[in-house]
Amino acid sequence: LGSSTMGASLCGEDERTQKQRSYNMARYSKTIKALGLTNDQAQRLFDFFHKVDEDGSGEVSIREFLDYLDIDRTKFAKRAFSLFDEDGSGEIDFKEFVVGLWNYCTYDKPSLVS
Repeated sequence: LGSSTMGASLCGEDERTQKQRSYNMARYSKTIKALGLTNDQAQRLFDFFHKVDEDGSGEVSIREFLDYLDIDRTKFAKRAFSLFDEDGSGEIDFKEFVVGLWNYCTYDKPSLVS
């Protein structure tokens, strides 16, 4: 085994995950740059997104979202999901996830409660 393959195995990461990460980092590089995220920050967000995306489709369904958060499917939960689902497709891709998270994390307290 080469050192890169061995390193990936030691970290519990398979070749498919590495390829998907590289693809997503390239695909969403404009968004990552526009939000001022470092590659390390983007990588950590992608790793989290990948955990929530149980079926590996590259998108998070409302079921995956709610299952991961261990919350019931309520009107409030559906609304929280829809804040991320910018295109209304019923699934969140990595761009929607990162932009939605960035928007939420950059609100100040008065903006959140109004």
